[in-house]
Amino acid sequence: MPRYFFHTEGKYINIDEEGTELPDLNAVRAEAIRTAGEMLRDAGLRSCTDDPRNSKPWRLWITDGPGGAGKTRLSIHVLVQDGPPEELQLQRLA
Repeated sequence: MPRYFFHTEGKYINIDEEGTELPDLNAVRAEAIRTAGEMLRDAGLRSCTDDPRNSKPWRLWITDGPGGAGKTRLSIHVLVQDGPPEELQLQRLA
């Protein structure tokens, strides 16, 4: 079974050296969402992110190699900022 490595970056960068065995990318996605939710809930969003005014997102990224190396298979970014969100520009695909 493939091994995937779950790394985080917020106030600090945490590199997963052990990894988790998961059967496929669907399982990786489900585990990433569960893990991100738990981390943000347990630590509190503000303690996971830098000062929200600097617009630097907290992120979780998953690679197929240890030490932050390997191919990034999935990433989750959470951005906290004061005020309303920036307007989105919609683009039509040809």
